[in-house]
Amino acid sequence: MPRFFSKLQDFIAALAADPRIPGRDKAVLAGLCAYLAMPFDLIPDFIPVVGYMDDAVVAALVLDYVFNVIPEPVILEHFPWPEGRYRAIKRWTRLVSWLIPNFVRKRLWKQVHRARESG
Repeated sequence: MPRFFSKLQDFIAALAADPRIPGRDKAVLAGLCAYLAMPFDLIPDFIPVVGYMDDAVVAALVLDYVFNVIPEPVILEHFPWPEGRYRAIKRWTRLVSWLIPNFVRKRLWKQVHRARESG
């Protein structure tokens, strides 16, 4: 699992460096990179299996957003795995996103959309 998150961080960093990505979306991507790189989490990573669950849920929520606002060809240019894996991860992020309470998603993305419109 740590290797997956390492590749995911590299993917997010490459995507955030792409000049075609709007600044507000780059901020969302940078926030995910920072969260994944933090040495402390809601659930410590050294706890087997569940230690990475908070990272996975946050990553899924942000990736669901990314997959919906950034054009797919741009995403695939930077995606480090085969395209079939992209489709699987996209489905997984959609599923996990649906498990997060709607009021949490709405409040979070309302802030992002407000920032996108003002910038």
